[in-house]
Amino acid sequence: MNRVEISSSEFLRSVQSFGSIRVAVIGDVMLDIWLEGSVRRISQEAPIPVVELTGRKESPGGAANVAELSASLGATVSLLGVVGQDDEASALREAVRSTNITARFVADAGRPTTTKTRVISGTQQICRLDVEDRSPAVPSVESEMIEALPEALDGADAVIISDYGKGALTGKIVEAILSRTLTGEQPTVVDPNGSDATRYSRSTILKPNRHEAFRALQLPFDQRTSTSKLAEELKKMLDGCAVLVTDGANGMTLADEAGTYEIPAIGHAVVDVAGAGDAVSAMLALSLAAGHELAMAAYCGNVAGAAAVLKRGTEPIGISDLVSVLEKSSTSVNDMPQI
Repeated sequence: MNRVEISSSEFLRSVQSFGSIRVAVIGDVMLDIWLEGSVRRISQEAPIPVVELTGRKESPGGAANVAELSASLGATVSLLGVVGQDDEASALREAVRSTNITARFVADAGRPTTTKTRVISGTQQICRLDVEDRSPAVPSVESEMIEALPEALDGADAVIISDYGKGALTGKIVEAILSRTLTGEQPTVVDPNGSDATRYSRSTILKPNRHEAFRALQLPFDQRTSTSKLAEELKKMLDGCAVLVTDGANGMTLADEAGTYEIPAIGHAVVDVAGAGDAVSAMLALSLAAGHELAMAAYCGNVAGAAAVLKRGTEPIGISDLVSVLEKSSTSVNDMPQI
């Protein structure tokens, strides 16, 4: 088996090169709201905990979190997405505070800004409240998004498409993005949602989680199916596009033209899994833009995901977080035989 490993010093040199990279992030932006409190009693009205709120935090979510993570790793970022005409849109604009991010939000008065509100006590998430409209963007918004693409993609060394199924990425918009990226050499990383993964077949790499991989293959979820099997079947379906299937504590599997690689999870205590997939997407794109091959870029993405779960909520990760995780890790990328 081939082994792909990177030392902390090599990793540090690679990450330090991210400061010269420009990345475009396009997709479903969201506002994440975190309500923190304590639970001391059960409600007399229903058998549910009563949370006494002590704090509130707002942060970028979805594609906006991918942009924030890319910027926290040193990249210059252009962000494009759809919001409503509401207070949440204003809060999201305020939350995207990094000086390395140029954000353009196309406003749609007919839909709310996608918002996820999590209620937390200690390390326990009590519930999540979602406000969203999953219908496709209306033609006028779709046209404005397509008109904004040249500016968003101009000079980009890598492109990340963050599809959470919230309606911002219609078929026409995806086609317009990929038509432009195909004319250049920048890698395109897709975080997909839904059952039609074939529309992303011209991208560089598709990064679904295990559940998303089953949906993309239009198969019922089956715990017995290996992640490597899912990755290989998706790669066949997408006719050459590489596939990286993530599976939480079970690690991730990459299928590309060179073979199939199993990347073990980096074992440590998990604080919060929110945003881990976004961290993998950001690191994957930046590593590819820095010149790494797919296997090494996926390995670096694994390190970023491990760093993200050590933080509460969707907090940015820095270079020191990545190096710390890498130094404690003994994982590698193993070339697996084709099934």
